Amino acid sequence: MGIEKRYITKAEFSEDFVRASEDFEYGYDVISKVNVKTGQSILHYAVRLQQRWNDDNCIVVYDHDDDRLWSRVKASDSKDDAGINWYLGFFHGRVEAWKNDPLIVISFRDEIIPTPTGYDKGFKLAVIHAISDHSTLFGDSWEKKIPAYMRDKRKENSNILNYFADINSSDSDDPTAS
Repeated sequence: MGIEKRYITKAEFSEDFVRASEDFEYGYDVISKVNVKTGQSILHYAVRLQQRWNDDNCIVVYDHDDDRLWSRVKASDSKDDAGINWYLGFFHGRVEAWKNDPLIVISFRDEIIPTPTGYDKGFKLAVIHAISDHSTLFGDSWEKKIPAYMRDKRKENSNILNYFADINSSDSDDPTAS
């Protein structure tokens, strides 16, 4: 595949973003903590990614590590490892330029056909699901040697990553209010 340009009408955080990130050990206390050197937080970088994708109306998908850059994403099911099929439809990319971790996890929804001119595919929405890291999503070196362990790990992670997570509910919506 190489590089693929995917048109999007917008990128939005899922309703489950905070909960899913917390389940991956990136709770609000971690993602909101300001790095003294950069003056930024992980959440700030994630919002910058969202803004970049919305401004560009495009997300670039790569499959070769040589094409890896900030704001680009890679299919999370792009390996032949045990249980990788649990990540079908999810993509991940670096939250900060020049750093391998943390990762931002997204999916695409509602394919636009025909694809807008100049793009390889088009989608109405890119959903931002969570912040995680390579070790949590893809295992440490010792874990990768145990296929049954990796299948279970990825299955458990796929339960955290809700592909159908809502993006339309407001945080201030009270379901108990009449």
